[in-house]
Amino acid sequence: MARKPKRNAGAKFFKILFGDFTKKLAIPPLFIKTFKKNIPKEPILKTEKGKFLVSVKFDDNRYFFKSGWNKFVKDHELETGDFLVFNLVDDKTFEVDMYAPTCCLKSLKLAFHEKRSCKDWEAKVTAEQEMLSKKRGRPRKPQVSARKAHGNAKRRPNVQGNTETSQRERVAEAIRAIDPKHPHFDMDLKHNQKYILVIPRRFVDKTGLDSKRNTLMKDPQGRVHTVDVKVRNRQVRLSSGWSAFYKANGLATGDTCVFESLPEKGNLIEVQIIKKRRQRISH
Repeated sequence: MARKPKRNAGAKFFKILFGDFTKKLAIPPLFIKTFKKNIPKEPILKTEKGKFLVSVKFDDNRYFFKSGWNKFVKDHELETGDFLVFNLVDDKTFEVDMYAPTCCLKSLKLAFHEKRSCKDWEAKVTAEQEMLSKKRGRPRKPQVSARKAHGNAKRRPNVQGNTETSQRERVAEAIRAIDPKHPHFDMDLKHNQKYILVIPRRFVDKTGLDSKRNTLMKDPQGRVHTVDVKVRNRQVRLSSGWSAFYKANGLATGDTCVFESLPEKGNLIEVQIIKKRRQRISH
């Protein structure tokens, strides 16, 4: 007689979502081998949003969550890069914890009116700490000049802060630091590019970006953002996720972004940001 699994008794597995996961999700073979007698044909997936009935089907020599899985994906707004943990807590129920690429729970409620990532929250906290530090009269670290940064940095110059060099010179400096073999382009942001960004065709052809559903974008702070790729009439656009990247980095009209594809790191685009010098407005 098969033993009934207990909570936290090892009846768990995780899945990182990628590829075509919207219609079905493969269950790890070792989990099936170990707990096959305990897995119901129509398990319940339990989350903070409620209970969802799915089916387990054998297809192409593997077991999958199938019927009902697509609804589960849509209702929880699952995306490429999300990390799911399944815990078989009884003979019919999996409890599911869902994490975003930020390493935070997708259900995490942040003190924002808009939907933002955990990294955005960290950026906001850091900004508030810096503001408090200024009010208390603590000396700020001096800005490193572009020349000094270029001489000392192993990989990247300091191009994000205000320097005495012109914006175009700082853009040129950022481009010089790029491996010539890596596809890249720079773009001066316009007022209508806050939510959608059209990618130059030359960059698309070199990277095959039009064949991808999404891409990963790494900002100067090392944060990685998942951004959807949309193709319309041969025009390739960055859509969902771009506005979050825009806000997280405090971008504005006139700022320049330098985009560099890193083939050796897979589907990753590294972005250097050169801010337009602007007057500070006191609040």
